[in-house]
Amino acid sequence: MEQRESFRGEVLLWQLRSQHPARIFNLTRLRPDIFEDPLDWLVSNTALRDSKHLGAAKRLLIFLFICAQGASMRLAAEVFQHSLATISSAFHKSLNAVTHLYGDVVALSDGSSPPEIHDNPKRFPFFDGAVGAIDGTYILCSVRRTGKSKEQSNSWRNRKGFISQNVLAVCDFKLNFQYVLPGWEGSAHDGRVFRSALDCGLRLPPGCYLLADAGYPPSHPLLLTPYMKV
Repeated sequence: MEQRESFRGEVLLWQLRSQHPARIFNLTRLRPDIFEDPLDWLVSNTALRDSKHLGAAKRLLIFLFICAQGASMRLAAEVFQHSLATISSAFHKSLNAVTHLYGDVVALSDGSSPPEIHDNPKRFPFFDGAVGAIDGTYILCSVRRTGKSKEQSNSWRNRKGFISQNVLAVCDFKLNFQYVLPGWEGSAHDGRVFRSALDCGLRLPPGCYLLADAGYPPSHPLLLTPYMKV
């Protein structure tokens, strides 16, 4: 029975990787060629490997499916025809492997003026020095409601009313991540998370700054925020 279910999961994996590209994109938000590139990198540079019962490609596919769809472990178990324990193991092994990509592909600007600014007469020289944009986003999370943590769970409830982390992110003008700081409670103000980021490696070359909304300190030298009431 277990072998038959595993075979059904392998058929699905083959179909997603070899048939119409919209299928794998709809499940993972990645095109087939983009799926294969990080898979090769992770297999070559991390502990993500094929095992007797589960290949590295399916592990990564399970991880991306859960992240892209906000799916539960139970739904992933039904889709990929594996036990909950196998799905959980695949997710966490892929997660540990993917974190190695951060240091390889996420990097702050070197200070050069991006073409999106320099080559646009509506933006240059008015935004000369802008190397990206900064903002916070709410990422759903769960908090154990036992003992002391039950009393503290409200700190994770954001202004929209649901439990989340407040994750700070910096992107360049091609929407590539330059810096990410997760882990703050959903109730934390963007300005507070920004001050924490300054203590956790957020640095820009001299003369460079980031575009930000009105939730950030208006006078900070690393930020350009909207003029009040304009």
